[in-house]
Amino acid sequence: MYKRIFTFLICIFFVSTNFSQNCSVSIVPTISSSCDGEATVLVTVDFSNTDITNWDFGSNQISFSLLTPDNSVFVVLDNWILQGSVVEVLIPDFYTTQVGEYLFAVTTPDTNADACSIPNVSFNIFEQIDLTLNYDIIDPVCPDENGFFSGSLD
Repeated sequence: MYKRIFTFLICIFFVSTNFSQNCSVSIVPTISSSCDGEATVLVTVDFSNTDITNWDFGSNQISFSLLTPDNSVFVVLDNWILQGSVVEVLIPDFYTTQVGEYLFAVTTPDTNADACSIPNVSFNIFEQIDLTLNYDIIDPVCPDENGFFSGSLD
């Protein structure tokens, strides 16, 4: 009797871990901020450890979406490039104008079939702060000599 219960519990464990299995997808957001305070976000999604040979990247099987701090609905992003098994998703600047936490989501045929899951990736856009640079330049006394530059950043 205990052997059957133990076998039953092991079967339940394997069934439940099958649905919570990670899809082995790497998602890396790269944030660049300009001096004007605009943030450009490029998200790299690496499917190298996943079999994507039967996926149709031209259809709605694969989607990349973004949840902004002021929105309660994910926005589907369509500005992406597939290079081999790596997708680069450029998030338009008008989505990243607010300071706060953003969520990036990936949907694939495997996640739609509950074969595995890809956790949402969060990234933050921080507030730009004004910096003051005080500096002095001392010109060289003689031609072809070195001058001197000193400064402090507040």
